[in-house]
Amino acid sequence: MAALRSIVTSSTLRAARRAPIAATLGRRGYAEAADKIKLSLVLPHEALYSSQDVVQVNISAVTGDMGILANHAPTIEPLRAGLLEVIESAGASKKFYSKLRAKC
Repeated sequence: MAALRSIVTSSTLRAARRAPIAATLGRRGYAEAADKIKLSLVLPHEALYSSQDVVQVNISAVTGDMGILANHAPTIEPLRAGLLEVIESAGASKKFYSKLRAKC
């Protein structure tokens, strides 16, 4: 009986020692401000945005209009002339028109 009691006691102690580690590993952490994009939008003569947090940027691409959001799949798209919309953190929306005149 004493041997059984010592086995139960030692196995219980081992399980009790592992429990805090398992509880710590099971917790999930979340990143801060994961829903924002740092936007820099510059013209030859001024900076409209300089590393400012925004929620979304809508652009006109050759393949169609698209919205850019934080933590979504990265893509490379050639731009076309058209509307560029910036949705700021406060919910305000600013619209710009881009006129592309690249000479190759």
